[in-house]
Amino acid sequence: MKKVDRSIKKRIKSRIVLQQKPNKMNERQKKRTSGTVPLKVELATRDEIRRGPASGRMRKFSPETTTDLKHVPETLMGVKKKTCIINQYAGIGDILFIEPIMRYYFQNDYDVILPVVKKYLDVSSNFPYIKFVDKDLFEIDYNEQRIVENEDSIILPLRFSYPSMRNKYEMLGLDLNKWKELTWLRHRYKEDKLKKYLGINEGEKYNLINTVFHTYHDGYRKISLRNGLKNIHMTDTKGYSLLDWSGVIEGATNIHTVNTSIIYMLEKLDLMAKEVHIYSRNENGADFNKTDYLFDKYYIRHN
Repeated sequence: MKKVDRSIKKRIKSRIVLQQKPNKMNERQKKRTSGTVPLKVELATRDEIRRGPASGRMRKFSPETTTDLKHVPETLMGVKKKTCIINQYAGIGDILFIEPIMRYYFQNDYDVILPVVKKYLDVSSNFPYIKFVDKDLFEIDYNEQRIVENEDSIILPLRFSYPSMRNKYEMLGLDLNKWKELTWLRHRYKEDKLKKYLGINEGEKYNLINTVFHTYHDGYRKISLRNGLKNIHMTDTKGYSLLDWSGVIEGATNIHTVNTSIIYMLEKLDLMAKEVHIYSRNENGADFNKTDYLFDKYYIRHN
């Protein structure tokens, strides 16, 4: 894009951690920000904002519950900035999957608010342009299945995406492939610190095993592996978010995981693993049908 909107660029710079020149940082600052990768945010041009994204009416994901709205309204160019509230408070996999939607609205001059259950607040630093808030402290009608819009805000009920994940994009008239633009801010120093905590030495081969999945309750799938390599088990680790496991995931020799949110990360990370094994949540493979069409990489599936 040729001409970038200066005001948008200024806002993004104020919200996203940018690399600073070494001579302007003291030693403590260098250590704290070393290896931090800035979030890749594409800036919208003035012309794109005036036009708005794809014209046309929103596709209905449920005839009884969806309003027939344009996903970027005419009031976008109004003086007052609008707020986009995302009704998707649970499921870290769902949150990863819709990140491009949230960034899309941010690029189109919305303040993006994501109310979540408390345990997901730890990923907020990985998405600095999104305002994460505790669901219990933020009042909207979480059972409302219609898109609600007024002069100040728009509420997107993305958690009501029936019958499948693809409807989160289809309900907004967006291309499903847009989800592959998923990105997040990686804190390399935390990733390296987590490796040390787990006892992973530089160049060491290891298996990464994830047996746990979270929906509205905790789930578990037994995975046994003995191949002579160290087994590293993914667990909730205080001080680290799921996304801080990115370095551990990338460096694993083999990956064995239940079918859960980590799959979205596997699609985006540069994996060393030659084999990635995915295990069904319910041990009959039915859950694979809900998401298999989203992925491009090859995974060895286990019912």
